[in-house]
Amino acid sequence: MLKDIVTVKPLTNYQLVLCFEDGMEGVVDISQLIQFSGIFAPLHNQVYFAQAQIHPELGTVIWQNGADLDPDVLYAVVANSPSQTIPVLRSLHKGSKPSGYHSTVCKRRYSEAEPLYGRSPGCD
Repeated sequence: MLKDIVTVKPLTNYQLVLCFEDGMEGVVDISQLIQFSGIFAPLHNQVYFAQAQIHPELGTVIWQNGADLDPDVLYAVVANSPSQTIPVLRSLHKGSKPSGYHSTVCKRRYSEAEPLYGRSPGCD
């Protein structure tokens, strides 16, 4: 039951705000899911980590070096950890929003004609 990720917004401390095609939205702490070794080693650099993008065909988060994350795992984390996700999202919605973040992001459906690859769309 693959759910595509439609937007990603990197935060500090290896966290990503993810929005899925079905409207599910949440924050995932990637440092709790991966070890920063092998293909994931460059992600330990916060500047590089912040270059997360969406791959339009895979529907998941990728980085320029080819590192990617399983959208099913990310969906399960978001769906099963509302106690961690909701407070962060509330603070984002109340004013400490990262640049470009909008609370209506997951209500928007992306058409296949919109180019998402090669840039991080954020949650706009």
